[in-house]
Amino acid sequence: DVERARPLMQHLGKPITHTGGHGSAQVIKAANQLVMCSTLVGIAEAMAYAKHFGADPQTVVKVISAGLGNSEVLKWAGPKMAAQDYSRAIAARWHAKDARMVADTATRNQLNMPVAQIVAQRLGELIAQGGGDGDTSAVLRVVDQHLKLSE
Repeated sequence: DVERARPLMQHLGKPITHTGGHGSAQVIKAANQLVMCSTLVGIAEAMAYAKHFGADPQTVVKVISAGLGNSEVLKWAGPKMAAQDYSRAIAARWHAKDARMVADTATRNQLNMPVAQIVAQRLGELIAQGGGDGDTSAVLRVVDQHLKLSE
């Protein structure tokens, strides 16, 4: 089936990877979203942490970008967070939906995944605060609120 559909799929994107049996691509897509959303929340926490101790947000992004913390997510979200520019690139509600799906699936299957739970919680809070149609990088606001609660 994959080989029959390959000529059409090549017009939609690359690479084309056969992932296994039915449902395997969905699981891998969810795993990718977990990595992306976890990285995003991690960046927000790093930014909030550094800002709390007086570091310049632009410098934080520049330095982290030069090390192993660099990622495509940092390249996209880091400058937005540093500038507090939450103009939409990707609607937060879509990432929140995916993060909640992973967290709920983990719970139903008795998988201990605390990072997935926290990521889903933070993105859920962003949605609850009216940020669903805004950019997901605005999760920094939620992280900032939690930082202030712990002070």
